[in-house]
Amino acid sequence: MAEILPRLPFESFLKFRTVCFKWDYWIMSKEVISRQLDRSSQRFLRTEELLHMVNPIDHSVASTNIPDFIEQGYFISSLIHCDGLFLCNHSNSRTAEDRLFLWNPFRRLSRWIPDPDPSWKLKVVVGLGYKVRHYFQIVRIWQTVGEDEEGPLELRADVYDTKAKNWRRLNDAPLWEFEITGSQGLSIRGNMFWAAWTEEILSIVSFNFTEEAFSIVCPSYRV
Repeated sequence: MAEILPRLPFESFLKFRTVCFKWDYWIMSKEVISRQLDRSSQRFLRTEELLHMVNPIDHSVASTNIPDFIEQGYFISSLIHCDGLFLCNHSNSRTAEDRLFLWNPFRRLSRWIPDPDPSWKLKVVVGLGYKVRHYFQIVRIWQTVGEDEEGPLELRADVYDTKAKNWRRLNDAPLWEFEITGSQGLSIRGNMFWAAWTEEILSIVSFNFTEEAFSIVCPSYRV
């Protein structure tokens, strides 16, 4: 069983959880999930209210609904994937309010993330990764002007630990050295990457969750 089942597509593999409690416990263990994700060649595509999981080898497509608790007037402004888990930024274009939730489409579980600060946000960029696999963390970069919506802009970054369930502020982040373009980034092997401007150069900026540090990975070209 341990050799045959993990060779199945992820969705078919998960269906065997219903056989018995022992199988469910084994299939959802961190070791088995990690091995299955490492073998998986699936790619994810989002269209409005659906998430499509595409296998580029056999061209099979499996679809699942994005969580239906999205409130009226809100939309998902970014969707970031890391090891089977999605970080969703739940935004309101009228009030500029952003709320985060984590979503596991395979287990059909979701969880809201508390807001680290009630101050008014002008722009929010988020990322998902980890120091140790399966112990996920969230990084959030934002601009804020305080409760009265006046005064100088402030740039700050915070990290949320899903195990400890708390936010910590990163005081030494060099946020004035780059400007991330858009809200969508890419999580690769536990670290986040975004396209960003550094002066007049379009570059790739990363956040290393182990070192809790930003760095410029690859300057691209000067405009």
